[in-house]
Amino acid sequence: MRRNILNTLIIAITLWMAHCANEGEGQRQVVNAKRLALRLADGRPLSLPNYEERSPQMVQHPSGYLSLLFVSDRPCNNNLNPGCIGDFYNVFVARSLAPYHGGALPPFSEPLTVRAIGGSPGAQYSSLQLIAAHAEGENVVFYQKAGSQGAIFRRVLDPVTGQLTEYPTYSQPGPYDLLGIHEYDGNKLYLRYQNSIYYTPFSASLGDSFGDRLVYSQNRAEDIVNIAGLPLELEGGIPFFHSSDGGLVLGVNSAYSGFGHLSFMMAVLRELMLMHEIDVVKTNNPGQELLIFSGASLRQGDTSMDLYVVSSHTARELWYIGRREHYGIPFSDLPPIIVLRAFITDQSFNGTFAGASGADTHCNSDSARPAWGSFKAFLFGTGGSDTFGRPATLYNTLLQPNTLYFKADGVTPFFRTNAESKIVEIYEPDNRQVWTGLDANYNSGNRCADAYGVSWSNSYASGAYGKLQEGHFPFSANTSCNMNNRLLCVEVP
Repeated sequence: MRRNILNTLIIAITLWMAHCANEGEGQRQVVNAKRLALRLADGRPLSLPNYEERSPQMVQHPSGYLSLLFVSDRPCNNNLNPGCIGDFYNVFVARSLAPYHGGALPPFSEPLTVRAIGGSPGAQYSSLQLIAAHAEGENVVFYQKAGSQGAIFRRVLDPVTGQLTEYPTYSQPGPYDLLGIHEYDGNKLYLRYQNSIYYTPFSASLGDSFGDRLVYSQNRAEDIVNIAGLPLELEGGIPFFHSSDGGLVLGVNSAYSGFGHLSFMMAVLRELMLMHEIDVVKTNNPGQELLIFSGASLRQGDTSMDLYVVSSHTARELWYIGRREHYGIPFSDLPPIIVLRAFITDQSFNGTFAGASGADTHCNSDSARPAWGSFKAFLFGTGGSDTFGRPATLYNTLLQPNTLYFKADGVTPFFRTNAESKIVEIYEPDNRQVWTGLDANYNSGNRCADAYGVSWSNSYASGAYGKLQEGHFPFSANTSCNMNNRLLCVEVP
């Protein structure tokens, strides 16, 4: 049942993509799309060759585990009773084998065919029917249109067993299409009717109503394949990704400029890919999203649709990059994207560094340091001949105000600062002790000083340390300077 792509179409798309990729090459930022990020426990790709994986929907549960749903014509499994028809499209579900806390994705379980209570396929159709999903506790709720004129079903699924637990009809049969979900916009379901887009809350029953109409400047709803929401409002409207004609673009309702091209599309053009449905995954990690889409590499005649993930950029970053690169026009009014990182050293040290500059050297030579960037130790205390020391009042020369700091991978949120550059929220608590030389109010504390007042030079004195935990930073307690503690290293722009 897989859709055939004619060789002439492949050649035409490839030539067009290559032409687009070469235009303005130096002005565009590459966004990495990774197929192998979605893998099984033994390292195999989750996608199967020669079968289509379409309409991906990923959700994160309160426990941190991820559930991935997609539509595929791959063979059925999950001990289904007879009735699974070959080459038909079924919904499959896979669950991550560990909670997701940012960075690299954990491996997933073998995808299971979603099955009804009686053991038959729970969502099987002769043609591709897109799905939209959101988490409901540790279950998944997903929606699917039953054929071209069918009703939209709301189904509740246990992602561990692949078993449907609820199978109610969500709407009356009607000539409208399911487009997607926007969890950042009050948890709404999006539909298309004729040449317009409508939305309704998850909890409402559609019945014969389409909900409220979404208005945007270039209302070409007939071109839209699916919609995935973004977690921000820009230009007086609600932004969203949508897929159209084998490519992904960016739209915003009520925006003066209409659709903006997305750098994600521009970057993947370099990869000579045909792209279809996209999902923006709302994770439990503040400031981070995952983008998952269905795409064909078109290399060596490969036209099967596999699942790809982008984790290197947030939706906000992609929006700004795309706006800058739209037709090569720079948008100088947009703020630059700066990602600052921080890490705790793998090595531990006693309280003798020969000044703060010695601690900076440790930061930049530690095995936990990223491959690039300049880092300084969050360490303070001066006096005597310690000409390289940093007074406590200079803590805000190291930490930027109102900034989200990421861990060394550049994608996992670590902590956030307020307008005074003080750490006010810690997303990834860490129980390891780090030398600081500060008290609880960011004033000077004990600093392993010698008899002449030289900081971080006397192992027989005491020094202040902290922990990256709520209520423990920057000051936790004092300890002997002959004890070993780590350093908190922060990136300086």
